Amino acid sequence: MNPSGGEIITVSTQFKRNYATSNEKITMVRDQHPACLTYVPDSAHINDDGPLSNVTVAADSVTLAGDPLTTVTNPFIPPAFWPTFHISYKVGTDCAQGVPLATGLNYNGSLGAGSYPGKGPSITVGKNITTTTLAAAPSSVQQGQSVSLSATVTGGSDGNTVEFYEGANKLGEGHLAAGVATFAWTPPAEGQFSVTAKFLGTTAAIESVSAAQTVSVTPANVNTQTALTAPATAVVGEDVTLTTTVTPATATGEVQFKDGNVNVGAPVTVANGTASITRKFDEASTHSFTAHFTGTGLYQDSVSAASTLTVKDADFNTTTVLEPVTA
Repeated sequence: MNPSGGEIITVSTQFKRNYATSNEKITMVRDQHPACLTYVPDSAHINDDGPLSNVTVAADSVTLAGDPLTTVTNPFIPPAFWPTFHISYKVGTDCAQGVPLATGLNYNGSLGAGSYPGKGPSITVGKNITTTTLAAAPSSVQQGQSVSLSATVTGGSDGNTVEFYEGANKLGEGHLAAGVATFAWTPPAEGQFSVTAKFLGTTAAIESVSAAQTVSVTPANVNTQTALTAPATAVVGEDVTLTTTVTPATATGEVQFKDGNVNVGAPVTVANGTASITRKFDEASTHSFTAHFTGTGLYQDSVSAASTLTVKDADFNTTTVLEPVTA
């Protein structure tokens, strides 16, 4: 028997009588196995019957007990019944490889008992079967945003290498620690990317590749700058125009002009990178204006520096007439 680490194997033992004696009732069967094998729960059964209930699991054996477990009948009185015990194990990835590992059997029955340590079939374990699973990556990220790729490998060992790929292009690699390898990937462009993780395999473990995951990369956010242009002074009753310039000029969104914390009119849609508003002031006063850009799509918000406006009363022309005075 030459299983790999991680594989499920089944050990089968048949009880068969070759002599014309009475039936034998089997009351205990102890299957001896290497400690690196792990019993598969509910796998112990006789022939095609359901799982046996009275099962005791130890580090290096599995014991089946019953009153009786089964009966082996006389081969010369048909129909003869020769029961076969089946027990399944998972081969540990810590099993020694390339070395015959012994198995054996003990049993008790109504006609006596038997002990056969090391007499069972030997097991020579080959390379571990591995599985590589790529953890769920974000389905959508922005260009330039770092993405943590994480792969879990069963059957590998700490320090083993896992490579990460986009299609056939290697993105980078990580090393197993507690069965997990990670790599930080920054998508270089927009589009759809198919990402996989590949365990390279070693002298003790077989190579394996994860299922692919698709990551959608969208354009990165665009930073904006907003500048406000306004006159420093104005006269009561005159038109005053506030103009803002948003860069880049392709930015889309609206500008809300503010006087301190008070909105000046309704938001104005940016067109070709500019937006403006015109107002009159009916009394002398001082104002501090700012422009608040709210972007749409990828364009980020920005606020201008404050601009101070001083509104003065209008100058009035006067005429002075000197009249002759008679004294």
